[in-house]
Amino acid sequence: MKKKVLDITKFDCPMTFIKTKIFIEENINSEKTIIVKGEKNVSLLKNSLKKNFKIKLNKIEKNIFELKLSN
Repeated sequence: MKKKVLDITKFDCPMTFIKTKIFIEENINSEKTIIVKGEKNVSLLKNSLKKNFKIKLNKIEKNIFELKLSN
């Protein structure tokens, strides 16, 4: 299975949600990792994705987070 990574550290909500939605639709059969900046952004994104995905959250740096999505 291919691994795909989306870096949306330059964006804030709601653009993080929009870019994530497009990323998920384009990479249906891939392992998906999303890099997000800011606790608020990661919290909002995680809450919207947890209905459809299992999420593993890792803190990479001070304010940078990694979300790994699986079905």
